[in-house]
Amino acid sequence: MMKKTLLAVLFTLLTCAMVHAAPAPVWETGQKTSYYGGDDGDLERGVAWPVPRFADHGNGTATDNLTGLMWTKNANLPNGYMNWQQALNYVAGMNAGTYPNYGYHDWRLPNRKELFSLIDHSRYNPALPADHPFTNVQACSYWSSPTTRASRGSSVCGVATCTATIGPTATTTFGRCVADSLGHLVNLIISNFR
Repeated sequence: MMKKTLLAVLFTLLTCAMVHAAPAPVWETGQKTSYYGGDDGDLERGVAWPVPRFADHGNGTATDNLTGLMWTKNANLPNGYMNWQQALNYVAGMNAGTYPNYGYHDWRLPNRKELFSLIDHSRYNPALPADHPFTNVQACSYWSSPTTRASRGSSVCGVATCTATIGPTATTTFGRCVADSLGHLVNLIISNFR
């Protein structure tokens, strides 16, 4: 009897895991110009962007209706260059109430996929959707949260030209803050980006 129960539980767990393991849909890149057959501009595949793309909350934050992520509208907190540790400290200060936190206490540095989710490949300088609500956008790079073992650095995403590099954490660049809107965790899967 114990064996049958254990097998039934195991079967249920495996079945549920397979049902929930389906890949998330990938959204459009925004690229409309085709440079060669089969590229994003030619195929224009993916989930269409919602209209409006962003919901401005009127309190210094905006939610991306495509990903569900909430961003500070000021894209350069705290208004200057900082190294990676300073960016992490600033976010901790926001969550502690030392710096303006717009009424939320779950701010963090975005990961590189979250930064790339903002990019509109049909635009440049900045490579953001036309209706973006962000102020103080820098034509430079922004820190992301995870570090890499190889460089002992953190990913840096360039919003001006849609680039990503890995740099040492002692380098200075700009910081952005993101929170999981309404407490939902968002798993972003962007194809062909590692």
